[in-house]
Amino acid sequence: MLTMNDNRPAPTREDLFGPPPRSRQEALRQLLQSLLTEEELRALEQRMLAAIPLARAQAILTLMLPAMGAPERAAFVAQARAVAEDETVVAVIEGSAKTSLAPEQWHDLQRRLALAA
Repeated sequence: MLTMNDNRPAPTREDLFGPPPRSRQEALRQLLQSLLTEEELRALEQRMLAAIPLARAQAILTLMLPAMGAPERAAFVAQARAVAEDETVVAVIEGSAKTSLAPEQWHDLQRRLALAA
């Protein structure tokens, strides 16, 4: 580490320029949380998700579900089941999981969902 003449450590980037900038997503999330209630945020999220065509959602889920860890995947599917207003949405999620996961991953997901119920 570089030191100054008086043996103090050299200043860090944060010392010189302040904390790193927040991401746009973080800034937007904080703004929305300051303006909307939890219920309004949930309703907004539901409207945004409902606007995604089912075929596109299925394509996204086919990539997303295998990339998740088993506990995260089970929590995601359980939450999606809980908030889904339409059985078609649940069928798309579960169909995507069944076709995109390896058989042992699919059985593990089913086991975790049964235990959570």
